[in-house]
Amino acid sequence: MGNGWSFDIRTIHKVNYITIIVICLFMSLTTISMLNFKLNVDDLLPFITIIIVSVIIYFSNVKDIIKATAFSLAIILSNFGYLLFANFNEQTTASDTLFFGAGIICGALYFNKKILVVDAFVLDICILILFLVNPTSILGEYYSYSNMLNFFVILNAIIIIIYYITALGENLIKIVNKKSLKNKVIVDNLDMIMLNINNLMNDLESNMETFSGDSDGDNGSSKNKRESVDQTNIGVQEIVKRISDIKTEIEGSGNTIEEQTLYTKEFNGTINKVRKLT
Repeated sequence: MGNGWSFDIRTIHKVNYITIIVICLFMSLTTISMLNFKLNVDDLLPFITIIIVSVIIYFSNVKDIIKATAFSLAIILSNFGYLLFANFNEQTTASDTLFFGAGIICGALYFNKKILVVDAFVLDICILILFLVNPTSILGEYYSYSNMLNFFVILNAIIIIIYYITALGENLIKIVNKKSLKNKVIVDNLDMIMLNINNLMNDLESNMETFSGDSDGDNGSSKNKRESVDQTNIGVQEIVKRISDIKTEIEGSGNTIEEQTLYTKEFNGTINKVRKLT
């Protein structure tokens, strides 16, 4: 995905999907209990609609960013459609209003400001339309412009708070992504360097054994062997320096990743072994 998310976005889809169904079931039971267990399909219609829409969204084959936005908009638009034609019911007003908030929270779970801005914009439009077409569905028969303004201000204040929390979470995720990428590059480099140094150590040990076990050879052969050993020593020393530089970089990063600790221990042992050989 090209959205900069480091976590498994499908896990968040599943969390939203399950959460929406659980909330709908809970709200349905709450609504039924408020109505003295008199089953009224009209009062349960928004919950039924949201469950059906959520199932369709979850199993649809669309881009993750579209699916993430659709989950929250499904809640907002379903509740809006219900309230647009509903009559005021004092017993279910709280759950109807909270459902709008649930839509915003579902969008905030993705820690993506763009999704939250879209959700907030759509929600504000829906509330304004409700105020113009059917304000009694939320505010009751004795509504006033003051009630409308207070409701709108409180709702947007909550959205702004959620927005700043989302922005903070998004920035933290970007920082973690950056550090993780840096650590991955360092670890990949270290893998390659460790492989190279092991090969050089094997060559050095082989050359040392050949050189010490064939001291009766001619001068030209001995000279070639010395040059081979010297070149190997120089190569090992260069890699030791590179490892030491990377080790310093890791220790200065302040991270506590297990791979870094493991590599640091391996470096200490490897560097000591190479220095003894050289």
